[in-house]
Amino acid sequence: MAEELTEEGIVIAVYDHMARVRAIRSSSCNGCAAREICKPTGGTEVIIEARNDIGASVGERVRISMQPGTLLKASFIAYILPLIGFLAGGVIGKWIGDTDTSAAITGIVFLVLTYGGIWLYNKKGRKDKYKPVIVAI
Repeated sequence: MAEELTEEGIVIAVYDHMARVRAIRSSSCNGCAAREICKPTGGTEVIIEARNDIGASVGERVRISMQPGTLLKASFIAYILPLIGFLAGGVIGKWIGDTDTSAAITGIVFLVLTYGGIWLYNKKGRKDKYKPVIVAI
């Protein structure tokens, strides 16, 4: 079974059962596909938004954790699901219109609809279950 992903850092902001944690980029960041999203400037620090279920306060040193399965699910929703929507739309468009143009247009429409569905899913408050969690102060 895959190992739990953990980082340590300092809480810099707390809001709505969430916290922003400043951490030092570790060696585990080198293998992460989203490493540039955390801190696009390429510095050694990263800002991580995590669920604050244990009530950490600003200035406290905390350990945050994320299960590998959670990361895989979030990646599937963000990257693979839209790709499947686009490909399905392309196949349906080709079948209905029998031209490449109809396949492209239908593929793009399905892609936009897929992203719209993901946006609605996140808007209902489910996105927080895919965030890292503060597990220790």
